[in-house]
This record gives sequence, C-alpha cells and structure tokens, in this order.
Amino acid sequence: MALGPFGGVKVQLTALPLKHASSPMPTLWLEIFSCSSRATIDGYGCFGLGEEELAAAVEIILSAMQRNPYPN
Repeated sequence: MALGPFGGVKVQLTALPLKHASSPMPTLWLEIFSCSSRATIDGYGCFGLGEEELAAAVEIILSAMQRNPYPN
C-alpha cells in the first residue's frame, strides 16, 4: 500500500505473508524510495504498528525527507 509522496521520497507499507508462526521475518515492511535516484534508500520491518513502531517509522521518513527534500 502506497502511503504517499513526502518531499523527495515515496513511502510504501507492505504486509508480508507469514509462512510460519515462528518465523523471524517481520510481517510488515516500510520502504522509503528516493524519487531523484529512483532507488530504495531505507526500510523498516516490524511485527505490528504500536506506538514504538510508528515513532520509528516517522523518524525514518523524516530523516529520508531531510536527505531528499524534493523530487528531481
């Protein structure tokens, strides 16, 4: 699911299928994509979206926006 463009980055949230209940892979993945370089520049995996996970996601997005302020 695309969450939208923010400055020079696009943010997408993907729910990964859980193959096994004990899998160590996070079931949610937040990907930060640079519009100018057309490449993934950061990501964050988690198992749920509680307060701590949302705060970490916001920090990652804000940091990426500062590094990539506007699309070219």
